[in-house]
Amino acid sequence: MAGFSNRPQLVIGIGGVGTKIEIADIMEDYTGIGYDVVGMCANDMLCHCATPIAFVD
Repeated sequence: MAGFSNRPQLVIGIGGVGTKIEIADIMEDYTGIGYDVVGMCANDMLCHCATPIAFVD
């Protein structure tokens, strides 16, 4: 990345369930919501070339 140093940086991802709760209500199935939110946040961090190390709620 041009113009950026190679020093480590802290990246924090924040995500929410959004409309997933509404869909889960209709389907009466809430089993995958947690996995989806964690996966979405981890993917957002990976897009910034960061390594996910923790999840904060």
